[in-house]
Amino acid sequence: MKKILLALLVAGTFGTMNAQEMPAPSPAATVMQRVGLTDVEITYSRPSVKERNIFGGLVPFGEVWRTGANASTKISFSKDVMIGDTKVEAGTYSFYIIPSKESWTMILNSDLTLWGSDGYDEGKDIVRMEATPMMLTDKVESMRISVENISKDGASIVVSWNDMAAALPFKVESDAQVAENIDKALSDAYRANRNAAEYYAEKGDFEKAMKHIDLAIEMNSTSWYTQWMKAEIMAQSGDIKKALKQGQMAIDMGDVYYESVGRPFGYKVGLEATMAEWKAKK
Repeated sequence: MKKILLALLVAGTFGTMNAQEMPAPSPAATVMQRVGLTDVEITYSRPSVKERNIFGGLVPFGEVWRTGANASTKISFSKDVMIGDTKVEAGTYSFYIIPSKESWTMILNSDLTLWGSDGYDEGKDIVRMEATPMMLTDKVESMRISVENISKDGASIVVSWNDMAAALPFKVESDAQVAENIDKALSDAYRANRNAAEYYAEKGDFEKAMKHIDLAIEMNSTSWYTQWMKAEIMAQSGDIKKALKQGQMAIDMGDVYYESVGRPFGYKVGLEATMAEWKAKK
């Protein structure tokens, strides 16, 4: 019995020791930064100098470096960016560097499965850019990756360690993204007003229905269907004369649109039948 208890005690002690969390020599880090309307996220591990010779020593010149420790460093962009003349699509990429005395080759690669640089395949590179390394006045003990020189049009991903640093600049398309957001907001507002017009017309509140359909037309006057909806609201409210004029304008706009896209105006027969019903009520 004593032997069993001793065995359980020893097993429990070793289990507790194995479960203890110890400080990582190269702790994990995450950098998150918005540049313009693009979110940038960097995940990496931060090795320390520990009085070692880093570039040209621990990190050999002319060889692929994982840009940190442990698993390869990852960089994510929420929207497309430009690095040099290369468009890099929104997504996540591994980040490698080939350092030398005069130049560092900064690399984004599509393979996210590697532990460090073992198995690195140049054929999976998305972009490469040469960067001139800079000497640092104040040494950086724990390797650091930061996003610097931020503007609405771009920024730089800066790698600093020991007495050296280099930057990978990138550009974002803030103006184009803002224009896209504005167009989307206007489009959503246009549809919201059109839906509101239909809702109020069904309830018999034609004053509110007309207010919303006019707002929808103001936002998008080229939609034959929205123009037709206005004709329907007019007819429902009893103003047949205006409904017929508005309905004919909508049908004419439909003819022009479908001819421009090379398709038959399939709704036309039904719309004209509705117009005939309105005329009969006149």
